[in-house]
Amino acid sequence: MDISTRELRRQVKHFRDHWTTRCMEDSNRFRKMPDLATAIQVAARSETAEGNIENHQRRIGRPTLRKFERKLQRHRKAIHSCRDFKSLHSLINRLRIDGIGELAVYDIAQRIGEYLRVPPKEVYLHAGARTGARNLGFSENRIRVKDLPSSMQQLKPDQIESFLCIYKDCFVGCRKLPRPRGIGCGGGRSGGC
Repeated sequence: MDISTRELRRQVKHFRDHWTTRCMEDSNRFRKMPDLATAIQVAARSETAEGNIENHQRRIGRPTLRKFERKLQRHRKAIHSCRDFKSLHSLINRLRIDGIGELAVYDIAQRIGEYLRVPPKEVYLHAGARTGARNLGFSENRIRVKDLPSSMQQLKPDQIESFLCIYKDCFVGCRKLPRPRGIGCGGGRSGGC
């Protein structure tokens, strides 16, 4: 790891100051969904509060997202029975269709998990978050929070996933910190991933 403890603390503080409110807004939106069918619909279609497609899933396109939503709706009972994020993520990963990659699986599972009140207990790595973790010296697909630098342990696992993605380039020498743009929590929704 090339980054100093002091610099990492500065980046975590910057994340907390500029991004955590956005993360909480995303989480709260799914926690307030009227029922699981609606949560699955909005999550699988990757719809923002304004009805647009989240940046992370924009390339997938509406037809594929809607097809995946229909498949998840058919498995709503199994989704509802998931008692932790690991089983929810595993189920959604097993149900995925062509065009749905690991980042979409995570994002959709995380959104549905908010509705079900089953947040991740570990940091799941994919795409930009994996790059960020590698830039900090981690090579696993999931990281336990207790294995991360102490300054990062004050964040929740889903926030750490966003932090790793948004700040990935800052771990290897960049001095300019990412600036929030748009809405949402993660950089793909707001301008960093």
